[in-house]
Amino acid sequence: MHSNIILNSAGTLSHAKDLLKKLDSQTSLPQVSLEKAIAMMPSEDCFEWVQDGQPQFGRKLTRKGERALIEKYGSAVWLTEMDHLGVPFYQAYVDGSGKQKAKATDLLLGLGETIGLGERHSTSEMVQEALRQHAVPEDSYKWYIDMRQITPLLTSGWGWAQSVTYAGCSSMMMSETCT
Repeated sequence: MHSNIILNSAGTLSHAKDLLKKLDSQTSLPQVSLEKAIAMMPSEDCFEWVQDGQPQFGRKLTRKGERALIEKYGSAVWLTEMDHLGVPFYQAYVDGSGKQKAKATDLLLGLGETIGLGERHSTSEMVQEALRQHAVPEDSYKWYIDMRQITPLLTSGWGWAQSVTYAGCSSMMMSETCT
């Protein structure tokens, strides 16, 4: 049934079959850190400041940059270690990054970011430190701090962009004006 939906939308199944072959080969999908991804971008419009004109918040790939990375790696790639101030406060820090990088990763597939994953801070002290770093009032997240204080726990979370997944499966292309 799903193959018929993809075939009717895209007119082909080759892109889906290629991805499944790659996943079936028992090898991991490629991973590249944000730093390395930015260094390999073909033009400066492939990345930007998280907040325009404010470099202290870090950089991120644009849709064009995500597409360039997908093309370079041939269908799907994990983008890792985003700038911490460019992701939600609750993402854990990458060890040895000076609290500048997040233990977060995005699966880039089709049109771009499809799935986002991240490890969370495990203690109330880590949460409070990240809230201060991100200039988020603690009272807004008292429940989260309390939860980590009662039971420090290593957890993770994820999100799924279903419309982007559908567009990728149907091999749709989007112009930069639509992003």
